Amino acid sequence: MTASRYVSRHLPLIPKKGKKEIPAYRLRLESYLKDELSKLKSLHVGSPDDAHTFLLLERKIADKPVRAYFAGEMYAYIKRCANQEGLLLQNEEEHLFLRVIPFVAEVAISIQYFHNQILDSKAGVTPGNKSRIDQNLLSANLLKEYLYEYIDQECSPEQATIITRYVRRIFKYVDIGQQIEKKWNTYESYDQGLYKSMRLHPEIEAFANPERAAPLLDMLRCFFPDRSDYAAAYLRRIALASAALFSLSAEMILELSAYQGKARRQLLEFSWRYGMMQQVINDNADVVPSRFNHETCEKTASDAFSDARNHNVTLPLFLHLESRRLAAQSNEPDLVKSVLLRPFHITLTNSEEEYLFLELRASGALYFSIDIGKYFGAMARQCLNDSTVDCRNLLSLCEVADWNRYIYDCYNKRDPQNKRLRKRYKESGMYAVVSALIGKIKTQSDSNSTAKKQRQILAGQI
Repeated sequence: MTASRYVSRHLPLIPKKGKKEIPAYRLRLESYLKDELSKLKSLHVGSPDDAHTFLLLERKIADKPVRAYFAGEMYAYIKRCANQEGLLLQNEEEHLFLRVIPFVAEVAISIQYFHNQILDSKAGVTPGNKSRIDQNLLSANLLKEYLYEYIDQECSPEQATIITRYVRRIFKYVDIGQQIEKKWNTYESYDQGLYKSMRLHPEIEAFANPERAAPLLDMLRCFFPDRSDYAAAYLRRIALASAALFSLSAEMILELSAYQGKARRQLLEFSWRYGMMQQVINDNADVVPSRFNHETCEKTASDAFSDARNHNVTLPLFLHLESRRLAAQSNEPDLVKSVLLRPFHITLTNSEEEYLFLELRASGALYFSIDIGKYFGAMARQCLNDSTVDCRNLLSLCEVADWNRYIYDCYNKRDPQNKRLRKRYKESGMYAVVSALIGKIKTQSDSNSTAKKQRQILAGQI
C-alpha cells in the first residue's frame, strides 16, 4: 500500500482508461474554467509581463478546483430537485451556473490565498520579504477589481448585483474569521482566557454559531470543561474563514435560480458542514512534517507547522494542549507548547518536526482531530441522505474526510509509531465517544437510505 494510491480526493480525479466513471461535469470543468480565465485576463491593464496576478488562479484551475466543482454540482442537484418537485426555476442559464459562478468561486479563493500567504507567512511570503508581501497585496487588489469587472461583463445587471453582493459578503466573513484567528485563536488567548471576552455582531454570530455542531461541542465540553469556550471560538473562526465560501455560494445559487423547494434548508446546512470539514482537514494537514513533501498550489512543504510557528492554536494543537494539561504526567517536556512560546515563525529543524508529529500522535490529539473531520463529513452527508434525488456527486466530496494523503501519513502501519500510538488512541475515551457519535450519524443515515430506496421502489424509480 503506497501513499500514491491515496491522493487527496477533494473531488473526483480524471482516471486512466478503464477506471470507474467520472461525472461528466468534472471532465468538462477545467476547459470551462480556462475559457473564463481567458476572459478575465483580457481585462488586465497592468504590466504585460505580470504573471503573478493570475498565478494562484492558474494553479487552482490546473490542480483541484474544488469550489468550482462544488458550485456546479450544487446547481445540478438543485435542478434535479426542482424537476422532481414539479417546480420551475427562474433561471437555468448553464453559462451562469456551470461556468461563471464556479469560476467566481475559484477567483475568490485565489484572492484569499494571496492574503493568507501574507497573514500566515507561507510560500516564502515572510515578514522579512517585503517585496513578496507587496507583490501579493497588489495582485490580490488587482484580481479583486478584475473579478468585479468580469461579473459585470458576463452577467445581466440584476445577476451581477446579486453575485457581487454575495462575493463581498464572502470576503467580509473571511476577513472577520482572520481577525478572530489573530486575536482570539492565539496561544496567548488560549492561555490567558482572552477568548472568553469575544463578542460578535448578531449577523456574524448567527452564521458562525457553534451550536450548529451541538453534539460535537457537547463532547468537547465533556472532555475539556475549563476551555470548551476556546473550542467554540475556534469553530466560529473556521465557520467564517472556510464554511462561508461554500455556504454563501450555495445561497447565491439558490437565490439566482429562485429555488424554494424542500431541499433548500438541507443544502445550506450541507454546505456549512462541508466547509467546516474542509478547514479541520486543512488544520490537520498543517501538522504533517515537511519530509512528506505535501505541496499545494498555495503552500510549500516547508510551510509545515506554520500554525504552531504563528502561535495559532488550531484544533489538533488545542486538543494536544488540553490533553497534556489534564494528564497525570504533565511534567514531561512539551515541544508543542515550547514552539507556541517561541518568537513568531521560528524555523524548525527536521528533528523538531518529527518530535512534534510524534507528540501530537502520542497525546491522541491528531487522531482525535482527524476523527472530528470525519464527524463533519458524516454530518454533511446526513443532510442529503434522506433525498430521493441523485446526490452522489455532492456526497462524494465528503470522502476526503475519511481518507486523504495526510491521513495516510498518520495511519501508515509501516511507521511502527503509528501502529503503537493509534492502538493507544483507540483504547481512549476520546475515541470511544467520537466513534460512537459518528456511528450514530451513520446508523441514522443508513436507516434513511433504506427508507429512501423503499420510497423509490414504490414510486417506480428503481
